[in-house]
Amino acid sequence: MSVNPTCLVLIILLFISIILTFKGYLISCVWNCYRYINGRNSSDVLVYVTSNDNTVLLPPYDDATVNAAAKEPPPPYVSA
Repeated sequence: MSVNPTCLVLIILLFISIILTFKGYLISCVWNCYRYINGRNSSDVLVYVTSNDNTVLLPPYDDATVNAAAKEPPPPYVSA
């Protein structure tokens, strides 16, 4: 072990700080997912924001499935 003790301490501290930063990132991912799941169950209308910052209100899931079932089926396929 010909490594300078000060250099060894800095390497160990850097390694520990990288591990703690990665753990903090994973905890924030889990927290954001938890908030998304809890927020999804409490809202009646979902808001979808497009890339050009236009806001589109989506209908509740039950209304969307009822309306989709009420449409008439497409015309039959005719081969050319």
